[in-house]
Amino acid sequence: SDETELPQISGWDDVVWIGSDSGLAADLIGLRQDGTLARAQSGNSEGYFDGTEGWTGIRQVNVTYPVPAVKEDGTVIFLKDTEPEIQKTVESWGRLEAVCSATGWGMIFGICEDGTIRECRPNEGNAELSDMKDLKWVQVQTSPREGGLFAVTQDGRALIYGSYSHALQDPGQMEYLGVDPGKMTGLVGMGYLLEDGTLYGMEMVMSDEPVWTESNVRQAVELWSAGYDGINTGAYAMLTDEGRVTFRMTGDALEGTGVIAENFLKQVRRAEEWTNVVQILGANGAFYGLHEDGTVSAVEEEKQKKLEGISGVGKIAGYASEGTAMEDVMALMEDGTVRALITSEHAEEFGRTQTESWSNISDIAVGES
Repeated sequence: SDETELPQISGWDDVVWIGSDSGLAADLIGLRQDGTLARAQSGNSEGYFDGTEGWTGIRQVNVTYPVPAVKEDGTVIFLKDTEPEIQKTVESWGRLEAVCSATGWGMIFGICEDGTIRECRPNEGNAELSDMKDLKWVQVQTSPREGGLFAVTQDGRALIYGSYSHALQDPGQMEYLGVDPGKMTGLVGMGYLLEDGTLYGMEMVMSDEPVWTESNVRQAVELWSAGYDGINTGAYAMLTDEGRVTFRMTGDALEGTGVIAENFLKQVRRAEEWTNVVQILGANGAFYGLHEDGTVSAVEEEKQKKLEGISGVGKIAGYASEGTAMEDVMALMEDGTVRALITSEHAEEFGRTQTESWSNISDIAVGES
């Protein structure tokens, strides 16, 4: 853009590789043939590569924080502010051929001399994998970093391994809100659902009431969580104890953007007419409901036609990659078989249609592959 000031490069004739900061490309480094680093900065540089001065004998360098580099002798060096635990883990791998920092949050991959690949994932939680015992339930969660596991023990403690998705799922925040983890039934988007039907959620914009609650909720799903021009919005679908479907917007204050987030809900609000619903499923513009009589409804007319005449469904499960509608929906039938209800063009490739021979199945889940 017009505001971007690029670094002025000179004397880089012997540079065999270059890399830049992940922002405005205001800070550049180059690997010279002799294993030293060249550097150029513009006036708006934030000093991304500060600390690399004096590095010598470098064979390979990765520009993603914490900027790990492999020396000619196979050892690895990092920026000075790298967490000691990360450095210790990587050093334990021995001599490396190459190293890569994947996300900027300390997730490191290394190729060892024998060709094996090792990885290091920082644990921001309050537990190790060895602590995951006597669990009441456990749930895989994603996050802006690497994701992790969230579990509740039989005696009511919340355990997190890896990184938690949102601040509301921090055990300290739960204690502040007076939430007993032992009464949680699962995570839902930026919040969680309690046994008494209370859904805790968090607004996605600055608010005097950042934490909101809904009551009489039997099940909830996050339909989307997205950003537009620096402002975030999201939506939840909730199944009530009466078998009806309701919705809630979060962060619908998109003033000045020309976007009315509520418009995204127009199609899925058709589900508010459904009755006797026992399970809901959906993401973005796709939404489905399982009824007491074993039939399934969809808000999209084309998908509803595919579901007509199908009954005997005991549970539905689906998968949607980030930012896309749920185009693959599988059904666990009441007789223990598994059937594909809605399939995308990639369903067969991922094996989602190869369930004809399955029998005596008690539960199902759908993943990416």
